[in-house]
Amino acid sequence: MLNDLPVGTYTITETDPDTATKKYDTTYTIANGASATGRVATVEVTKNNQSTVTFTNTLSTVDFTVNKNVSGNMADRSKSFSFTATVTYNGSPYKIETSGSNYTIANDSPYTVTFSLAHGGRVVLKGVPVGATVVVTETDYSPYTPKYYENGAFKDTNNGSVTVTVVGTESGVTFQNEYSATIDTGITLDVLPYMLLLGGALAMLAVLLVRRRRES
Repeated sequence: MLNDLPVGTYTITETDPDTATKKYDTTYTIANGASATGRVATVEVTKNNQSTVTFTNTLSTVDFTVNKNVSGNMADRSKSFSFTATVTYNGSPYKIETSGSNYTIANDSPYTVTFSLAHGGRVVLKGVPVGATVVVTETDYSPYTPKYYENGAFKDTNNGSVTVTVVGTESGVTFQNEYSATIDTGITLDVLPYMLLLGGALAMLAVLLVRRRRES
């Protein structure tokens, strides 16, 4: 508390509360005045009146989205794939308090989220702290090849697992499962030229037979 301040306008600034591992959103409220987001408040001190400003720091959180796609000529786009997700913050497991409509909190571990996704599906983990580490693991991808999308390219997962550091206003990961196979047509490339020659010869023979019948 500051006492006996002269009448006038004062600027109150909160020192940046962020640390190397924690990020905060800051708001302030001026008694009988405005509320706003920020760390700098302007307060008007008047005669015989007490002015108050309150700063509130809230841990910065974002939504973390897991997307699922499949591709390839053998891919089943209706198939659901199982996932687990864990969040670590400041070196400790972080509990996601709210369950979404398409994922559940595992009974054996309150810090593990389990869910299933088919092609085009997604799940959103709410309230993940900025700076946290999220590990998402696809547990039943065989015979598909699991990849994930990052910086404009698909990359191999670590046995179906991807680790992401949460940054910015939104974060997430896209899994892409590939399942393709060469379809056996019964014709190999080394035999194909000979079959084409045989086909041409049979065609010429048919033309000759037609001509002889006409001449006779």
